[in-house]
Amino acid sequence: MTAATGRKAAVSGTVDVGPGRSVPGLDVAPGIGTVVVAFADLRPGAVDRDGDTYERGAFTGNTGPVPFGPWNHSVNDMGPWNLPIGVGQVTEEGDLAVFRGVLFDTPMARMHLEVLRGLGARAEYSYGFGVTASRRATPRDGTGASRVIQRVNVHEVSPVLRGAGVGTHTVSLGQTDADGDVRAIYDRVQVERIRDQRELQAVAARVRDQT
Repeated sequence: MTAATGRKAAVSGTVDVGPGRSVPGLDVAPGIGTVVVAFADLRPGAVDRDGDTYERGAFTGNTGPVPFGPWNHSVNDMGPWNLPIGVGQVTEEGDLAVFRGVLFDTPMARMHLEVLRGLGARAEYSYGFGVTASRRATPRDGTGASRVIQRVNVHEVSPVLRGAGVGTHTVSLGQTDADGDVRAIYDRVQVERIRDQRELQAVAARVRDQT
């Protein structure tokens, strides 16, 4: 058994998600939206850029809330960018380790949301971790990996420019309050514009009748 800490990312496949501002089973206030990330590939033979592969069940010990960190793990740095932007849960779903979280209603979270939307499938993710059980990979495994991670604690998940895994991407970004507010304002403006146009038309008709 070995213990180690670090950061990495790996993802492939798809996850069924739905829009919203909350995550079922996560006891936090609704935020500006949800984020779903598949951050580790659990398929047999899948190896990340660090030479690691996973055993099924490696992430099942992560039962508590996990922070969603700012870009490139800067939650560990000093300065205005060191605050978490959300919180979520880690689960194993099929061949993937999945993070499902809520984005806080903060300016930093909103900025990150816009960047992630702009990057789309090109966004990558990494996670801070502590390995609590692992073994050295052997030729018998047939993976070419150097280490098999058997148990890992996830400290945080963050978007990055390049993760240790291959194919890292956003799975889903849920609906936001900001979008709903914009649509509501637009609808009100349209209604008021139509009402004003009708009032102007009515005035013009009265003027024509009086001349």
